[in-house]
Amino acid sequence: MTSALTEADARLVDTYLRHFQTGDHSLLWAFTEVNDITFRFPERGWNITLALIVAAPTDEALNYVVAGPLEEVLEVHGSLLIDRVEGLARADARFKDALSRVACFEDSMPQPIRERILRLKARI
Repeated sequence: MTSALTEADARLVDTYLRHFQTGDHSLLWAFTEVNDITFRFPERGWNITLALIVAAPTDEALNYVVAGPLEEVLEVHGSLLIDRVEGLARADARFKDALSRVACFEDSMPQPIRERILRLKARI
């Protein structure tokens, strides 16, 4: 499901999840950096988000990833990524599970993207 990450991005994924699991405030930088990347760099943010979905060790960690990077990348870059989202939802059970948890608030993403995600979720 994921493209190869740079070594730095792989460390970022690990640290982001460790921050969630431990609550260690010294690791908060990873949360901030992932948020910045998913907002500013759609391709890199998408790859990091997919890696986080794969690496999330618990249901709670997956919820954290969905409510953060996945929803962010869909809200900001959904029009660029929606075809890939639809393909992965059909082909990958883990991604389908993550997508089923996405909150699709009316004001959070463009209406056409929201409608496509809602249609996908209806089939899950």
